[in-house]
This record gives sequence, C-alpha cells and structure tokens, in this order.
Amino acid sequence: MNPVRRNTCARMIAFGALLGSAALPALATNLTAQFTSVSPSSTVQRSLNSGVNYSTLTVGLFNLVPTGGTYAGDLNPVGPAIFAFCVEPLEGVSPGSTYTWEVSPLESGATNIGGMGAARADRIRELFGEAYPLFGGPLDAMQASALQIAIWEIVREQNATLSVTGGTTRFQNESLAGTLALAQSYLDLVDGNGPRLQNLLALTLVGNQDLLVQSPEPGTIWLLSLAGACLGFTRRRRA
Repeated sequence: MNPVRRNTCARMIAFGALLGSAALPALATNLTAQFTSVSPSSTVQRSLNSGVNYSTLTVGLFNLVPTGGTYAGDLNPVGPAIFAFCVEPLEGVSPGSTYTWEVSPLESGATNIGGMGAARADRIRELFGEAYPLFGGPLDAMQASALQIAIWEIVREQNATLSVTGGTTRFQNESLAGTLALAQSYLDLVDGNGPRLQNLLALTLVGNQDLLVQSPEPGTIWLLSLAGACLGFTRRRRA
C-alpha cells in the first residue's frame, strides 16, 4: 500500500477515536464467551424454502458469559452477562460450549451468506429502534421469540415483503400462541421511517452462529466500520 494512503487511513482512525471516546476498545478484536442458554424462549417451526420443509427450533434471547478475548469494551448495557440474538439460522452453537467470535460491524453478520449487507442491517437497526432499544431490558418469552423470528425474516427473506407466514422464509406452529402475530407487528414497524439503533454489532464466527449484540458505546461501531473500509481499500490496492 502506498505509504501516503496508509498514513491517511491511520490518521482517519485516530481522528475518529478522538471524536468518539478516549475509553473506546481497540479495533479488530475478538470475544471469547460461553454460550449458556436461550432464555426466555419458546419454539417455532421455520422454513427457508417457501414452506417445503420445516424445522422446529428454539427461539429467544441468547445468554453468554464472557471469559476472554481481546475486546476491551462492554457488550451489555445493563450488567456483566451478554445478551444476544441469532442472525445465522443454518449454523449452530451448543449450550455449555465456549466460542471465540470476531467483534464486527452489523453488516458482516450472517457470514454463511457473505454477510447480511447494508440494507438488511438498516432494517434490523430500525426493528430494534422501534421494538427493543435496550438489550437486557424487561423481556418475556413471547417478546424474545418474536424478535428472533423478526430478525430471521429480515436476514433471510428474499421477497420485498416481510411476512412471517409467506415468502421464502416462513414460520408456523409457535408454542406460545400469539408469537407470530407479535413478530409480524414488529416487522410492520420496519417501514423506513422509524428510529435506528446505531450501537448494534455482530459476533462473527465462520462455521457457527453469528450473533447480534449491543454495545453501550456508539463510537465503537463507527470505528469498526472505518477500520473495515480502510482494510478493504488496502486489499484493493494490493490486488
């Protein structure tokens, strides 16, 4: 990479750090955590092929206990545990197992489809800006399940319309009656006009589920995005 361009990226990130906070965590970091449970939760049947095949799944709020990694920031605004939602429905994690995820911009979540991209990430930010702006806040099983269903609908639906019972991504037979109706009501709020929650991040790990988490430090998201842009620019220059 041209030294002038390299120094420009470095100066941009340093300037961004000054604009954000002196206490922001370092960039390009990872988090090691034990996945303990999905709670509160319920079950639902989900199809990703327009209803040809359905699988019964547990849906709800993921609970993680951080054990290490290089990420120095906080990923739970209300306590020491980490709360998360799944953004990658075709890969898994096992309760009691420990994983090391990369802390990434939200757009990078769902690595098994090459990342959800900017448009879907914007919809998820609006979903949470409208329906659940503080991870770890009061949440019952139906609400947690409905939010998870809404996330999968946004990330995997191939049609323009977000419908929990139609399109390529469909749901049926929820164990808590009313969960699908609540999920649809959340999706109906995503009309492009609502508030966006800007402090959302992805925990990414190829071969296992990517997760959606919240940082109480909005400047972290800006810096991670800037670092990713500089990295992409460097790779293009080398190519």
